[in-house]
Amino acid sequence: SVVRWICILLAVGLSSLAYFWFVYPPIRSEVKKDSAGKVTERIDSSPDNAPFLIALLTASGVLFLYGLNGYRLSRVSVVGLDLESKNIDDFGEANADQRSYSTSDKSVKVDELKIQRVGAIYWLASDLMWTYDSLLRKAPGRYVLHGMTQCIHNMKQIGFKGSTSEITLRELVKKNRKILLSNEITKKQRDSLATYIKNLAHQIGATIETRETNFDSGLEANEFLTQEERLARIGR
Repeated sequence: SVVRWICILLAVGLSSLAYFWFVYPPIRSEVKKDSAGKVTERIDSSPDNAPFLIALLTASGVLFLYGLNGYRLSRVSVVGLDLESKNIDDFGEANADQRSYSTSDKSVKVDELKIQRVGAIYWLASDLMWTYDSLLRKAPGRYVLHGMTQCIHNMKQIGFKGSTSEITLRELVKKNRKILLSNEITKKQRDSLATYIKNLAHQIGATIETRETNFDSGLEANEFLTQEERLARIGR
């Protein structure tokens, strides 16, 4: 934006001013006169301008970093610090973007699913999507763990407790807890976890829909699917 560009230009100007005063510091002159008012001695000295220079450099640094924060860069490395502002992949760049069709969880007793608990079903779907989105958008690891933990809670509420889906998700939380809390998770690991979460969401959906009599997915009439995609989705 214009404001951030102005901040960058101001930062450059302030740092240039600090450099100039460092190389050419201002001179303060002091003269001594005799009783007749005649100059007998002139003393030139440089004032201590270190605090002023530090203040200028600090202000320019803050303005520069603020300006960079809003400017869309692919990646800038400064003294080993990654300042990547583009943290969302274009669609198709992540493996998690690829379409997949999951079968239902055969370990679930479908007749015992509590589909009347619509609140739990809604929040399960919301938390699955939120976790998926958090992984691909580089959210702090504790947010990812929060989302996965809420997914497990809601899965139990509707009848997935002890199922393959619920056990696998619990093991995934346990396995990745340390690396997520350290925020040292790589892009490849985020993509892998996001892919699992997306497939889990499909599996849960495929399982719940079998509990509903005459469930209508609407896919048969969806004009934006190819015939191959439609058949793959309907035929699971």
